[in-house]
Amino acid sequence: MKGNFRFAAWCCCVVLLGACANNKGSFDLDDVRTTPPPAPPKPPAAYNDEQTTPREREAQLAALMQPGLGFAAKIPRKSSGIAGSYNQEQADIRPQDILALDNAFGTLPLKDALDAHPSRSKEVLLHSHDNFGAPRQRNLRYVRSGWVVDTAATFQIIEADPNIPNDVKKVYTGQLGHVYYHGTQPSKSLPAAAVRYNGTWDFVTNAKRGRKRGTFGGTSGIGSNYGATSLDEYENVNTDPGKGAVAHSSEFEVDFAAKTMTGKLLRNHPVIRDKKQEITERYRVNAKLSGNRFRGSVTASDTDDPYFGSHANTLEGGFFARMPKNSQANFWQTTTRCSACLPPNAMRCAATESAFDAERIDLNNLAKTSGDTFGNAHTLVLDGKAFALAPAQDGSRPFVHSRTHDLGTSGSLNVHVCCGNLDYLAFGSYGKGTEGAYFFNGERTPLAEVAQKSGTAHYRGTWSAKILSKDQRGWSTDAGNGAGGSRALFDFDFKEKRFTGKLIGEGSADAFPAFKLEGKINGNGFSGTAETAEKGFNLDPKSTGSAAIVHIDADINGAFYEYPDAAEIGGTIHSKQNGKDQVGGVFGAKRQTVAP
Repeated sequence: MKGNFRFAAWCCCVVLLGACANNKGSFDLDDVRTTPPPAPPKPPAAYNDEQTTPREREAQLAALMQPGLGFAAKIPRKSSGIAGSYNQEQADIRPQDILALDNAFGTLPLKDALDAHPSRSKEVLLHSHDNFGAPRQRNLRYVRSGWVVDTAATFQIIEADPNIPNDVKKVYTGQLGHVYYHGTQPSKSLPAAAVRYNGTWDFVTNAKRGRKRGTFGGTSGIGSNYGATSLDEYENVNTDPGKGAVAHSSEFEVDFAAKTMTGKLLRNHPVIRDKKQEITERYRVNAKLSGNRFRGSVTASDTDDPYFGSHANTLEGGFFARMPKNSQANFWQTTTRCSACLPPNAMRCAATESAFDAERIDLNNLAKTSGDTFGNAHTLVLDGKAFALAPAQDGSRPFVHSRTHDLGTSGSLNVHVCCGNLDYLAFGSYGKGTEGAYFFNGERTPLAEVAQKSGTAHYRGTWSAKILSKDQRGWSTDAGNGAGGSRALFDFDFKEKRFTGKLIGEGSADAFPAFKLEGKINGNGFSGTAETAEKGFNLDPKSTGSAAIVHIDADINGAFYEYPDAAEIGGTIHSKQNGKDQVGGVFGAKRQTVAP
């Protein structure tokens, strides 16, 4: 493996009556009393964002450490020196040999690329999930890990190039294929305590000239002419009760509170008669959690092992499987990536909580969908690929900014992001060709932290939204912090677990909001209604007719963000019913202090 891994008039009456009853008042004209003028109205409170410690944004990760839904590592093949060809010393797993998988979960990964390879034998590919080889974790629904191999791959001959001095012929032999892991639906809810996971793992090694086969079977050249895989190593495949541990197994302890993960990767030897089964520990795993991902290192248990003796400082993976709404328990599955790919089966958890949010609202038809998240609010995940939302300039924190990502032949992705004063949530809009959507991402404050909140709190921020009338008239407002810009105002009562608020459009007074809000706090989130005024909302202030008036009763869903003090809130406003006025939008706000 060496080098491979990579959120009052009545009072006045009382006073006058009291004066007559006590004979201290008279209606004589000689006794004239003057009423003091009313006190001038108090100026509006001057609010300021509560001062919090700016979050240290995660540095740009190396390619192998960037989160993804899946990766495959090619089996390396080296030139073996046949018929006067170059006898290569070794072939490592290069960065270009580790490929990101697309979002087609459940299909045979990279099959088209294999079929197009000049060494493809055109015979049946062996796939770890087609009941071949060692037993698999069949109850895993959201992750897969294993191998796809053509064991009958033919020679690949590359003739010497006469235009290159001293160039020699190269002959590559051995198995063609890759090991891989693939996940779908990254977890938005996580256990609230420590959890144990058990499962299997797969690997591919480099190829090194003269290396002995060791515990690997199959054709000659394993580990020497081409990399050895978990397919090739002898292991216990007997699943009968009492016949010992099976296959290449994995064990993990994940402490979600401490955000740590430790584990072991094991080889379970075949059981010989009544002898005690031999189990070899290959690696120790240590990692830190970051959102719903983890990153860390792998330490070899036997540094003298010719195949598994090197340490790996690159380990990356994630937690997969969505928790159904209002569910109190679910299965979590995890995969890791270095030279090893492992999809353990998690033990059932009794206590879970929502940890991440990712929502999308289509700008064309206002349809709302749930998006993927890699646990980082400042990453936009589209089609399994991660796009940074933070400003391109290092250290820059503009309130609203734009970024453009080059998609090569697919064009470009244009993203508008808010807000520079928010660290644990991000929202805005993006466009790619004719497609576009509002997005909202957030990393929630732990439920236990929100449960400790008391008293009241005032949050102020901004919002972006689009309204479509039933006759398809449109209105929109954009996020911003300029004078007269769009405003989002919220008041929370943590004792009563309720909130009220307003969403005010650009150029409108606070007394005339587009939507009035009210609802309840639920755990580390909140939900309620967003309604236009009784007389509706005028899409065109210059219009005096009723055609531009819309009446909307929408849902508002949000949560508390920022660890540990819930200094930020955000979420979505949405209503989409055929034949009615509709709205879709996103918002974010920060807790306020009143200036003295």
